[in-house]
Amino acid sequence: MNIFSNEDLNIYLKSVREHKLITHEEEIKLAGQIQRGNAQAKNKMINANLRLVLKIIKRYAGKGLKIEDLIQEGNLGLIRAAEKYDPNKNTKFSTYASFWIKQSLQRALNTKTRLVKVPYRKENLILQINKYLTEEEKSPKKEEIMKRFNLSPAQYIKIIPYLEKEYSLDKEIEGSENSTLLNLYEDNSFNPEITLEQDSTIKHLNYVLETKLNEKERYIIKKRYNLDNNPKKSTLKDISTELGISSETVRQIEKRVLKKLKEEIN
Repeated sequence: MNIFSNEDLNIYLKSVREHKLITHEEEIKLAGQIQRGNAQAKNKMINANLRLVLKIIKRYAGKGLKIEDLIQEGNLGLIRAAEKYDPNKNTKFSTYASFWIKQSLQRALNTKTRLVKVPYRKENLILQINKYLTEEEKSPKKEEIMKRFNLSPAQYIKIIPYLEKEYSLDKEIEGSENSTLLNLYEDNSFNPEITLEQDSTIKHLNYVLETKLNEKERYIIKKRYNLDNNPKKSTLKDISTELGISSETVRQIEKRVLKKLKEEIN
């Protein structure tokens, strides 16, 4: 299905394809010129990456905003990225811009469709935490976030759906080398943005865990993948004993929940 069916959108798509892609070396050169206030360099950087916006917005189609609105919001994120990009941090522009594009799209969806309405009293706190997360070169652990912003575990859990990054799901799955719960739902079709796509997926997964699963399902998944940060992961037998059900029942519930999560993400 071609989501760009409108004639005007097709004209826009054609114009996007007319802009040449640029190399990383050209990105570095343009970034330096942009930092010195060169508007022409900024326009060239933006135009060369308009395709990136189109790739990303396909994942947001059908969630409450028209395609033309998604393009506009995505392009605003791209513009912001072009203004802030620092090539000295050894990050490709496409990777850096992906975050800003997705942030702009998600905020537009949150604001205009109220899919995830940020509580008014928490708005400033969430903005501060997200600013901290985007500025940190390393991914802070949740304990560091809680300490820095004086949050209790209960308060932290409540703001998870609104964070730009959340790392509790990025844990290795027992018996599966170098595999995490997040890996089950990754879409690696667009490699330049994998790292920041993971951040967005983690946020979505946490939101799904808290809103789409019943208490028993959530308990089993958190225990099986050690999302509650216990010293060790729980086995099927451990959980079956705690809940008073058979290990096979636990396994079936886990299997069903993983399928449900995958459907929600995809």
